[in-house]
Amino acid sequence: MVHSRPRPRWIAAAALAMSVDLTAQNPGLPAVAAGPPATMTAGTPSAAPNRTITLVTGDQITLLGGELSNPSIRRGPGREHITFRALRIKGRLTVIPSDVEADVAAGKLDRRLFDIGGLIEDHYDDASTTAIPLIVTYAARAKRSAIEGVTTTRDLPAINGSAVKLAKDAATDADGNTTDLTTIDAYHLR
Repeated sequence: MVHSRPRPRWIAAAALAMSVDLTAQNPGLPAVAAGPPATMTAGTPSAAPNRTITLVTGDQITLLGGELSNPSIRRGPGREHITFRALRIKGRLTVIPSDVEADVAAGKLDRRLFDIGGLIEDHYDDASTTAIPLIVTYAARAKRSAIEGVTTTRDLPAINGSAVKLAKDAATDADGNTTDLTTIDAYHLR
């Protein structure tokens, strides 16, 4: 029987810190700075159709020509101040907005929610679905209330959670505020 030990939080923090070097080693990937322009591109598009993925933050990543090597990042409404870290590891593209980096590192937000290739492979791109399926767990004794743009598809009492769908068009409001999920302890891609 193999026992796995929980990983200390410093490992996640160290991995996130190393991502700065990974971005620097991949000059074709944008590390988008704050302010205009709202869209940054890494290269020229091919003849294949573009693929767009809306993240849980409301930001959109468009793969020009459908290529992971050619991302274009468009901030969600009211999120002009947000920067992004684009990482390429073993042929995978992960794009993480600056305002959720700590939640990803802490495991509150599933890293797969920002794995662009994985989201496309699982048919969570905008052409395939208008909602992001999530499994959410609630903070102890948190009162569950209706959240705009979130539809509960199944209660999961064994983990004090729910299977939900977050409407992509409800991920942020006009002021750039993400859907209020403050009663949620963690959320993961289903």
